[in-house]
Amino acid sequence: MHFKFCRAGVGTRHFLGLAAMLGAALGSGLAEASPEYSNDKPVWEQVDVLICQGNKVQLCNGNKCSTDIATAMWRVDFRQSKVVYMNGREFVERILAKNFKFYSFGSVSAVFMEGRALRFFVVKDNKFPAHSNRIAAAVSSADYISKGWVFDTMDFDCFETR
Repeated sequence: MHFKFCRAGVGTRHFLGLAAMLGAALGSGLAEASPEYSNDKPVWEQVDVLICQGNKVQLCNGNKCSTDIATAMWRVDFRQSKVVYMNGREFVERILAKNFKFYSFGSVSAVFMEGRALRFFVVKDNKFPAHSNRIAAAVSSADYISKGWVFDTMDFDCFETR
């Protein structure tokens, strides 16, 4: 298996730790060059499989919100329509539907899983050319408990596998 690094916007320490973890978990290294991703077509037409490493998670319960470092690592397999949680016990969610929307300023590719949406963004940032072409992702969910609504959002850096 071969990796292409899809987001270079993380710190060196985080990247090296993630590269070692991915290499150990999957027996491969990361490619040095990022491929050119396009905003005008869905992510799943550009890659077959992504490994997405969580960065941070925000949890809001009523009016109180907290932010923490995310430890999630997910394998998103567009060909087999599934998302595999790679931390600890392997858990799989099916991709039930896909949707793509192009805007003049960018686009969003969304996959709908069992109860939530995972959104992918091709990031083009001309201010930072070294970080200008990458895939980022975010997932959000909401639950209503006895004391009110609970919302959580997690963002990811994604890596293409070959």
